[in-house]
Amino acid sequence: MKFPYPKQWDNAECKVLITSTKPSENGDFPVLRTYEGGCNLSEKSRTVRSTNGQYIRLASVLHIKGDIAPDMSEFSGSAVVNGIPRKIETVDRPRNPDGTVHHTRLGLI
Repeated sequence: MKFPYPKQWDNAECKVLITSTKPSENGDFPVLRTYEGGCNLSEKSRTVRSTNGQYIRLASVLHIKGDIAPDMSEFSGSAVVNGIPRKIETVDRPRNPDGTVHHTRLGLI
């Protein structure tokens, strides 16, 4: 069973650059994948706790239909929403009852 994703809630166009978590030989982090399309943007700031116990203030949260990086367990990168560049801090993938990814949630700072 899959829950429907409400496309009418997509209120912004975004460009997400997914980079590797490991640097290349040059020392930079190569771009592995790019996503361009609609997203649901929530600009309500939130405070979340990181994996090392520090509190982080998220400036906004993006919701994108489906899994934008199905073959990657973890990734980092940046997103440009409405012309404003932001860094990806958290990645969540809520699942449907059948185990498929419903949407990708990106926490941006």
